[in-house]
Amino acid sequence: MRTIFTISVFILLFSINAQEVKMKLMYGRVSDKHTRLGIDSVQITTNDTLYSTSTTENGSFEFNIPRKTRALYFNQDRYNAVKVRLSPPARRVDVSMKTLSYLTETYGPPTGKFMVGWLPLKLAWGALGVKLEGFLLKKHSLGVYFDWYFSGIQFFGGEKYTGYKIVPFYRYYIRRDAHLGFFVQASGIVGYFDFTKLNYFNHRQYPYEISKTYILKSYGFGVGGGVSFVMNQSKHKHIIFDIYIGYQNFPEDWPKKATNNIIPTTFSHNASWWYIGGPGSEIDIKLTIGGIF
Repeated sequence: MRTIFTISVFILLFSINAQEVKMKLMYGRVSDKHTRLGIDSVQITTNDTLYSTSTTENGSFEFNIPRKTRALYFNQDRYNAVKVRLSPPARRVDVSMKTLSYLTETYGPPTGKFMVGWLPLKLAWGALGVKLEGFLLKKHSLGVYFDWYFSGIQFFGGEKYTGYKIVPFYRYYIRRDAHLGFFVQASGIVGYFDFTKLNYFNHRQYPYEISKTYILKSYGFGVGGGVSFVMNQSKHKHIIFDIYIGYQNFPEDWPKKATNNIIPTTFSHNASWWYIGGPGSEIDIKLTIGGIF
């Protein structure tokens, strides 16, 4: 009797194992939630991990699983894990994964290597300012600011000038992710200014003011830091705002004194405006609005 029972159990187990598991083909794509680019090497498994696969370089996958499978699990070291529930007829599954908060991915548009921008505040000083920046690596870039003073003015004064100022710079981004970047910057400065009206004053006798012309050529440097914002989470994903605040040493070298041929009086020039709000302002603030491509 014991032998018959043992044989019966063996036959039952064999018949169960011999039954063919009904399978279905699953396929789809896994992409980054922000950039929409495919993610490679994502491990995809069933609940019991008996069936698994991984995504290709463009994020696609394809493998067979039992028809009774009701969930798939997606795991990748740089992203939050995702669980997807399956309906019985499901064949295609497309998944978006979010980068781990402490391992944020690249900046803005993923293919962007160049930034072109405009400095609107420069118009208040009678200048047109533009910026070009090229990204060498994720956290390193080289660029240049160019200011063309087509009608340079002095606030609370009457200086008149034209000229240009070129500021090549190097940037290191302390943080740079899909939306936000913090950077430090070092720059050189070279400028050329043609003063058609450089004013000198005396307070003792008439005339109290005389004007001179002067060609200014100056060199200097700047250091500072700032922040950049990329509108990557909107339909305007190529728009970038860049704010830089720093110190610059860009001195003037025009004569501090002048004389008048009519009367033997010495006139003085006050250069404070140049260092407070002028092209040589020691506190350098640059707001850039542009695009990254």
